[in-house]
Amino acid sequence: CFQVAECSDNLYFLYEYIVCRTLASAVYDGVSATWSLPEATNLARECSAAIVSGAGAAGLNHLDLSLDHVLLPMEPGRVGTRFAKIFGFGLCGVVCEDFEDKVTRAPELRRAYAQHAGKRVDGGGVVYSLHPQKKGWLDSWGLGLIIYTLLEGRLPFTQSAEEIINMGAQQLELSSGDMEARSVVEGLLKARAAERRQCANVLGSSFCRKYWCEPKDRIERVFTMLHDFCSEALPKRIFGRFLVQFLDDRLLRLVCANYYILDLDGDGIVSDADLHAAARLLHRSRHDASFILEHLVPENTSCISIWRYADTMAEGIIDGRALRLAFDSIDEDASQAITPLELFHALHPLCADLTIAQVVEHIEVVELVAAEDGASLDHTLDFDEFCRLFPQRTRRVKAMETRAAAAERSTFELRSRWNAVNGAIREWIQKLQGACDELACLKDRAIEKRAGEQARLDALDGLRSNVRLADRCCGQPPGPFADLQEMRDIVKRDRPRRRSLSAGEAKKDKEEEILLDFDSFLQHHAINCGWLSLLTPEANQLKKIRSKGNRQPLYDKDFWDAYQLATAVERMLGNILHWAKAQTGEYESFVDMLAEPESGLPALSHAGRGRPAH
Repeated sequence: CFQVAECSDNLYFLYEYIVCRTLASAVYDGVSATWSLPEATNLARECSAAIVSGAGAAGLNHLDLSLDHVLLPMEPGRVGTRFAKIFGFGLCGVVCEDFEDKVTRAPELRRAYAQHAGKRVDGGGVVYSLHPQKKGWLDSWGLGLIIYTLLEGRLPFTQSAEEIINMGAQQLELSSGDMEARSVVEGLLKARAAERRQCANVLGSSFCRKYWCEPKDRIERVFTMLHDFCSEALPKRIFGRFLVQFLDDRLLRLVCANYYILDLDGDGIVSDADLHAAARLLHRSRHDASFILEHLVPENTSCISIWRYADTMAEGIIDGRALRLAFDSIDEDASQAITPLELFHALHPLCADLTIAQVVEHIEVVELVAAEDGASLDHTLDFDEFCRLFPQRTRRVKAMETRAAAAERSTFELRSRWNAVNGAIREWIQKLQGACDELACLKDRAIEKRAGEQARLDALDGLRSNVRLADRCCGQPPGPFADLQEMRDIVKRDRPRRRSLSAGEAKKDKEEEILLDFDSFLQHHAINCGWLSLLTPEANQLKKIRSKGNRQPLYDKDFWDAYQLATAVERMLGNILHWAKAQTGEYESFVDMLAEPESGLPALSHAGRGRPAH
């Protein structure tokens, strides 16, 4: 909750905006059934950490914890299972006096509501009638329901909590057979509140932490990034703190993903113990950990908050709308230009030690590094120059521009290679298609006795010439290579080597083999599939039959042999044409797509938060 306001009738709470759905809806829709055991266990750990390390550290209890209070972030195509939030701490019994008999409430709280029937108790609500120690037991009950539901995809009862009281928590069964999880759930759902397991005890259990482990290289990357940030100049560090307020939930999840890498004990916070443990793991000195704590940990605390950690990443991840809002927030006079004084006014409330000279010096350093010409060194920043205050973003945009230029060059090259062979490929396909159609017509005439001997011989001559044409086309597919016989010999010599490879190597070698270029795909496929001499035996057989007819009369068997040869050639040509047409159509689609690249994203409009210029 960022802010609270009130009027004579209502209270108003300004909460963080997050695209999410509740755990209750995820269970109802069956989404939770798709989560793996490590994902469900990690969610249980996060909920425990929110209760113990988050609100518990501030002395807050939830009191009415249920599936509706667990918020899961929405990710592209799925419901996220990391960085869950718990809503509603401090509201039950203080702001919200909901007397509805909820089935998920702890038995003692339901009895208290039923006993007082919605009446105020000594000037306070029903919750005030509970002993302070009992408030922690209420959260234990709610956490038990959440953990059981995460593991089983349903509540442990169908009507109310009285079912658990009647049969005993020991009768609860978990389909996973996880004895550690069963022990935790049984301890949290005890009928007698005083016997329930404490939430802090659950967070420290092996059940919550058995899947919590980060690779050493990630820990080293984040630790080094923290140390480097703390070594930066004061204006740069304060500027990162200023930008944090503009990060949306998507960017904050990126922050969380890095923050929790240093949470070595999995309790939801990065404490001084976590940092010193990371330093020992990475063989870094204790001074490095103390140096980070000195700059990022406020006085009278021993942990780095998620918001203070976000200072270190804000410059690197902020972009788009958040960047535009940050610019307009600094631009006090809405002149679309930021002066050093305006930047100082924005940063000074965050750190009283900051001076205007340090701000000017910081802008000069960044401009010297990122500016493309000396004219931009005027200490007045428009939006484009403001974006240069973020070296990481500048490098990222530059890399994207370089990649886009390389893609454009590659696109032009591929289109040129395709256009060089496109006409020849179309002509080649037309020749093969014509030969195939002629074979389908002439083979029937060759076996038709009523047509006469000469007509049958003419049909045989047509079969021979069309098969010979198809054989020449298969032996010379269009493409950039002139000597296909040499390429075929290389492939033949390479086959014994492939047979000697292991299964994995042979699969990888085969995947590399079938990569086809825009201009040589027909030639490569012809060599790999043996098209160069595929029709040669049939062409030679037809030649022998026709030569025999020059010396002596042909019998019906000879014409039937010619018919079968033509049928075989027709079938093989059908397969060749099917592949060639499909592949050619695919490449034509690629070229059509590459011919019209996507238009660039529109420029960001002004946020309109600055004051009008006078």
